[in-house]
Amino acid sequence: MTSVELLFDAELERAVQDEWLLLEAAGVPNQSRHAGASNRPHVTLIWAESGVTPMPLPSPSLPLGVRLGAPILFGAGRRGVVLARLVVPSAGLLRLQSAIHDQQGSATGIASTTEPRAWTPHVTLSRAVPLDQLAVALGVLDLRRDLVGDAVAARHWDAPTATVTPLA
Repeated sequence: MTSVELLFDAELERAVQDEWLLLEAAGVPNQSRHAGASNRPHVTLIWAESGVTPMPLPSPSLPLGVRLGAPILFGAGRRGVVLARLVVPSAGLLRLQSAIHDQQGSATGIASTTEPRAWTPHVTLSRAVPLDQLAVALGVLDLRRDLVGDAVAARHWDAPTATVTPLA
């Protein structure tokens, strides 16, 4: 798996990490339990089985204002559901994602969920909330307020080599 991901300013990153810790305190699986060096709040712009390469971002692109809004759920696998916050898709964010997709056109096995017009931008809070803990998870988060900040950097993630390459 290879991808291009946007990273947030320190305040927005901390706000997401605080939500991870609220889930942790409630005993709900969350991203704070991920011990990998690459683990930090991000939004994935493109994901593919292979061939996404480190390239400079189209200019101008960053900083880009972002708003993390309502909770969203993905799938109901054997370990539970993915709990995330929707990244409200601004025109600038959609343009950047489309440009990155065009730039990485030689990648193979591009996830259909990262194709332009099918992409749901989000920041993951947990990859495996058991269904019987979903109400607890939603109850500990202050979902009445959006989290607002800027995307200030981007990175290339190469899972097979566990390599992170800064892009901007």
